[in-house]
Amino acid sequence: MINRRLLRIDVFQVLYELVCQAKVAASLSVGDEGADTEEKEVVFQVTPVLLQRGEQRLSEAMQAYVELTHLLLELPLEFQRINAKRLALREKRMLTSNEDASPDTNLQDNRLLSLLKGDQSHADFLKNYRLDWLHDEDLLRILYKHLETADFHLAYLRLPHPDYDADRQYLVDFYEWLFDQDDLYEWAENHSGFYFTNLDSALSEVHDRLEKLSPHDGEQWCVFEGAIRPDLVAFAQLLLRNTLEGYQANRAIIEKHLLHWTWTRVAQCDLLLLELALCEAQIFSSIPVSVTINEYIELAKLFGTPQSSRFVNGVLDKMLNNLLLRGLIQKQECVRKEGTRG
Repeated sequence: MINRRLLRIDVFQVLYELVCQAKVAASLSVGDEGADTEEKEVVFQVTPVLLQRGEQRLSEAMQAYVELTHLLLELPLEFQRINAKRLALREKRMLTSNEDASPDTNLQDNRLLSLLKGDQSHADFLKNYRLDWLHDEDLLRILYKHLETADFHLAYLRLPHPDYDADRQYLVDFYEWLFDQDDLYEWAENHSGFYFTNLDSALSEVHDRLEKLSPHDGEQWCVFEGAIRPDLVAFAQLLLRNTLEGYQANRAIIEKHLLHWTWTRVAQCDLLLLELALCEAQIFSSIPVSVTINEYIELAKLFGTPQSSRFVNGVLDKMLNNLLLRGLIQKQECVRKEGTRG
């Protein structure tokens, strides 16, 4: 499920994109001296246009997560349609094997897939945003071919009369199986960076939601509401805007704590993580400093070099605790420990 960590990643990606664009612009502006741009300070001017562009990209990033969950939810229905076509072709054959004479129809009769077809909010979301798998037939064909040899799939098809729990377990196993499908990850990466970074979490959310569904849900069966919680949206928007608006001021604070490093010698990824962490510590009084430090260490492991997490940890630990002791960062006395739901 989407949480603060995922939103931190979205904000980081947007900020990184904006800074890289500023570097390109700076390189073009110096003409023949462009080769020396990496050794020079990039002037990062925060303008209303830049803020608007950043907020738009952040909105697209958050929307990408919701889109991805609905596309993933639709995937077993696509395989059910492929399966139906193959069964229909078998029936038309003049000569049939024993398997063809009595084809397994468990996938066609899966109760949860029937309920999913009746999930109007899901159908409306796909329609409103024009989402489907029509342009990804090659991916569907490859994944379905792999699915046909998967043990959980074959075992399910052999069940004589699967009940609701068996139908649900099949879909739970299906989404666990998708975690190991490199073709799906390649598709997500080619689609957009936002899809790729959100894929694991989106798969987990679909998996967990289906695992909790009960046959008593009946006609009220609805997997997703199609929107991110307003408080999480506000968290991401505030983090991005305040990091951009405080970019130069926070840079001065960070530079004082770099010790033997200079700004131009530190990896861009690490600098942006320090900027985000400092901003988060300043504006969100309910998030403990220790949580902020740990979260950005984890992001450094994901996006930085092998040395990034140690570097980010050292700078943040000294800088944030120093500011906290001096009263320049205010925290609530009683704070909620941050959980996976953010």
